[in-house]
Amino acid sequence: MTRRRLPEDVAIPIRITLVYIVISAVWIFFSDLLVVALTSNPATIARLSTYKGFFFISVSGLLLFSLIRNNIRALEESTARLKESEEKFRELVEHTSDWVWELDENMLFTYSNQKVEDVLGYTPNEVIGKHPTDFMAPDEAQRVSTIIEDLVVEKAPFNLIENTLIHKNGLPVIVEVSGLPIVDSEGRLRGCHGINRDITERKQAEEVLRERDLYVRRAYADALGAVTGGRLIIMTIDEIRAVLGEPITNSQTIDSYKDLAYVRAQLIATLESQFSDKERANELLLAASEAITNAVKHAGKGTYQVLKRNRTIQLMVEDAGPGIDFTLLPKATLLSGFSTKQSLGIGFSVMLELSDRVLLSTQPGGTIVVLEKRLTAPEEGEDIDQYKAVD
Repeated sequence: MTRRRLPEDVAIPIRITLVYIVISAVWIFFSDLLVVALTSNPATIARLSTYKGFFFISVSGLLLFSLIRNNIRALEESTARLKESEEKFRELVEHTSDWVWELDENMLFTYSNQKVEDVLGYTPNEVIGKHPTDFMAPDEAQRVSTIIEDLVVEKAPFNLIENTLIHKNGLPVIVEVSGLPIVDSEGRLRGCHGINRDITERKQAEEVLRERDLYVRRAYADALGAVTGGRLIIMTIDEIRAVLGEPITNSQTIDSYKDLAYVRAQLIATLESQFSDKERANELLLAASEAITNAVKHAGKGTYQVLKRNRTIQLMVEDAGPGIDFTLLPKATLLSGFSTKQSLGIGFSVMLELSDRVLLSTQPGGTIVVLEKRLTAPEEGEDIDQYKAVD
């Protein structure tokens, strides 16, 4: 069983008091013995005891005076340092570019710096006593209320939580919220303080970039589809999932180059069981080997799966890598031997050459390549453009 230590503000006075009591007791006891040893005259003993008492009171008074004076000086110095620190902190808070605030245990604003007027158009006095959700649309207020409830329970710091506020002029303001809980010595939540950073312009810029990226992707998709005669189709993840057939094998993970020999052995057995034409099976195997090798090379690992849709075998390779740079995709697709760390490398043109069709979805965070091979070569004049409607 561990002994509970007293707080310093209690332990120090107790120690001083105990020392004073011990010293006083020793002084009284030994000084009385000394007086008795010096004389046996009662009048002299009484007079010496009086002197002894006055001496003890004088020394005690001097000690108390010294202690009180030192404590007052220390308190004054501490108060001055605290006041200076508070002034510096307040100056920093008032001149920061972020909205600094404090909430009480009921999650109501008790403090706000002047920056709130730049962020929301309200003065600090207009904010005090309000709940954060008072400045949100109903749906956003409901979402954020759930987050606040969780934070109250966890009593943990929170960082970069995005939410949308409503400016005094009615326009939306997107902010990043970070803060720390205020917890008392008994572990009870007394509120929290933190900052709101206005990221509206940044989010708007990100949206512009996203739309521009989408436009570029669509342009590349159209151009590459046209140049390759519809054999390379760039799709979204959902579009690829929608055109996948029935699984022939389970999804398998490959973690390193050491697994390639085993993967090839498994794939050739699976493909030869589906294709009557071994040459077509070997072509799809070579294309799949390139796709799997690139997944391991550029993403560290990947997964592969064999599926079947109508008379077409689909071999899907998926990774969680950085994705393909669309500006390099035409070269990776059309130039034999082209290779770069941001692209699928040399193997991409090989995959396109050995497959009937390649379906591709790529973005930061992952790439999906689906290699398609008909069980039999398409007859002359046969329309195999199954995905003509895919935008």
